[in-house]
Amino acid sequence: MNNLSKEKSPYLLQHVNNPVAWYPWSDEAFQRAKNEDKPIFLSIGYSTCHWCHVMAHESFEDEEVAKLLNDGFISIKLDREERPDIDSVYMAFVQMLTGSGGWPMTVFLTLDKKPFFGGTYFPKRSRFGRVGMMDLLPRIKDLWTNQRNRINESADSMVEALQSYSEIDGKAEIPESIFEQTYQELLATFDSKNGGFGARPKFPTPHKLSYLLNYSVSSEKENKDSKAREILETTLYKMRMGGLWDHVGFGFHRYSTDEKWLLPHFEKMLYDQALLMGVYADAYKLTKKELYKRTTEQIFEYLQRDMLLAKVSENFGAFYSAEDADSENQEGEKEEGAFYVWYLPELESLLSQDEISFLEKYYGIKSEGNFLEESTGELTGGNILHYCGNPEEEAEVNKRFSGIKGKLFPAREKRKRPSRDDKVLCDLNALIIKALVKAYRATSEGRYLVQAEKTTDFVLKKMKNKNGILMHCWKDKVYGSEAFLDDYAFLIDALLELFKATFNYAYLNKSIELQSALTQKFWDGKNKAFFSTSSKAEELIVRQKEFYDGAVPSGNSVCLGNLNNLFLLTGDFSYKTLFDELSQSFYPRVINSPSNFSHCISSLLQANHQSVQITILGDASSHKFKEAHKTLLGDPLSGLLLMGNSKELQFKDLETKVLEGKKSIEGKTTFYVCKNNVCSEPIFDLEALTQTLS
Repeated sequence: MNNLSKEKSPYLLQHVNNPVAWYPWSDEAFQRAKNEDKPIFLSIGYSTCHWCHVMAHESFEDEEVAKLLNDGFISIKLDREERPDIDSVYMAFVQMLTGSGGWPMTVFLTLDKKPFFGGTYFPKRSRFGRVGMMDLLPRIKDLWTNQRNRINESADSMVEALQSYSEIDGKAEIPESIFEQTYQELLATFDSKNGGFGARPKFPTPHKLSYLLNYSVSSEKENKDSKAREILETTLYKMRMGGLWDHVGFGFHRYSTDEKWLLPHFEKMLYDQALLMGVYADAYKLTKKELYKRTTEQIFEYLQRDMLLAKVSENFGAFYSAEDADSENQEGEKEEGAFYVWYLPELESLLSQDEISFLEKYYGIKSEGNFLEESTGELTGGNILHYCGNPEEEAEVNKRFSGIKGKLFPAREKRKRPSRDDKVLCDLNALIIKALVKAYRATSEGRYLVQAEKTTDFVLKKMKNKNGILMHCWKDKVYGSEAFLDDYAFLIDALLELFKATFNYAYLNKSIELQSALTQKFWDGKNKAFFSTSSKAEELIVRQKEFYDGAVPSGNSVCLGNLNNLFLLTGDFSYKTLFDELSQSFYPRVINSPSNFSHCISSLLQANHQSVQITILGDASSHKFKEAHKTLLGDPLSGLLLMGNSKELQFKDLETKVLEGKKSIEGKTTFYVCKNNVCSEPIFDLEALTQTLS
């Protein structure tokens, strides 16, 4: 009997009709395993994962495989996005065992949840040197029956190795040379022809791009030569022009399977849109190039059109998690990219011959297709739109393409859409909030700030349980686990960005409240870093700490930036103490490969440059005040901004030493510049303020 029908996870519900007797992760499943003395077969994935669908179709929908699983194992299906804590533990095991990881993830566990064998995708039958389920499952069952001691010994040793990874040895202060070292690593792996880093597959790596943006600003301020901006802009352009970008409906796909950004893995993840939207917005603020602004606008359009939550208590604030890579093709069969690929006969039915010729010249359309099927290495006859003209004429070409897009988009909307993972995740929505604030800061367009505040309102009001505790998942109502480190860290980061953009002290107060809860629940006083799970969370075989910046930045990396910002905003040295201790805990990991911890290094770089604090006091409604705020918000490495409205102080309940002794002089907009804890005399002129900062 399949036991998934009462679950809310879209991923688990995809498997509700499998012949496999699935259980969710639950005490019931583990108790049955003990009662029947069977090992656990743990399958982890997510709803929009292409290879998860492949394995499901080949094996979990198959009666032969189901019989082997049902006879010899207790099978558990887990959504990695619902339970990132469990996923992280067993992913670390798989990476340790095989040298790589990914989804679907397959792990075999003992009765006490210890892993003893695992991998990622397994076909039904063995092929191309990859063992299949029909061979693997009988082998594991035989080992369980006849060599249990060997299994237990292996499992115990793996758990010891996992536990040791969370221990931190060799703490030290990270030297300033780390900034140049990180840049040199990125320079060494940069693909100067195609943009990005390394060969295929290519991922957008927004943390690395953000670091290069910050490093380029830092280098220019210090009159240092670097190619950081060239690396950044080449990559931003190449990604945006390639098939990684959806030229018809907007938004970025997950990654490119080739080095030219042409053939994407077609799923669209909320976190990619958020992180890349932030990078393009920052790049526009830095360069004023319209392509970056247009990309920011179009990501926002895609998110509002296709990813915004339906009406919930008069609030449209939150965003869904992802869209699938697969959808139905013309024959009604699920196929990766079917929604996005164009075939010439359909194009000819929609467009004039002149328009077809235009697409052939500028967007790579070929009669034989340009969509290279990765598994066969053959062209399918389909086309992926990608810009292949000269960079100098792209803006003009885009104007012509807009009219063609007006014909293609409604035709594509008639196709069967990819399925959508419609759960709301706290951490991912926090990333969106920050991206929206960055877009507002870069463009001064209020629509971004309006949406950011709506999303914040949803998270703060809807994503908490009856006891007021922040929760990780929402679908119809909150459910599942209490918030993880990433939820707290990303939300605090977003609230601090909102505070700097609005000077609404409610956001700063909330960030202080959440940081207090975070420190209490997640801080490891012995090893001086934050656990990924709360002290009140379910006890797993390992209580992990994450440092590596993967598809999203690690919670510890984000905490570094938050602690620095909170210290500068409040003057509370307890934040500075935590910042120093945490940064030293990063040392043994980042010192040899800092580009893999690029968000952490960005946080350190910003802390290194944010010794300047700017306080604006006066009437927040005045033109001068607004102009100063708009001007000073731009520089990604500028000092933090504080405000007290002389007519109605909004910080009366906030304990902050930074505002002590500062006041608006005669009701004028008044600036104070503090460098290394030494403050200037009052400044009344924006030009004089700019000179002081230069």
